[in-house]
Amino acid sequence: MSEEKPIVLFRDVTSNNIKKLGHKKDTLFVVFHNESCYEYFPVSIQDYEKLLGAQSIGAHFHNKIVKNKSIKHKSSKAYEPS
Repeated sequence: MSEEKPIVLFRDVTSNNIKKLGHKKDTLFVVFHNESCYEYFPVSIQDYEKLLGAQSIGAHFHNKIVKNKSIKHKSSKAYEPS
């Protein structure tokens, strides 16, 4: 049985490492410039909006999401390169 691909609306962002961001049901979806996609959870819609509004999306992502030990992550099939 194949893993169901979540439907996520991605937003292009300006970052050296991150290409696109999306959010659905307390899950942050991150597409990196190498086209890999990861899910980070739990991430609230408010934290997603703070990330989108950050002066440096990459620094905010690293400091507030990656370094947060209560947030888990896994590879995702939510994004397919065009």
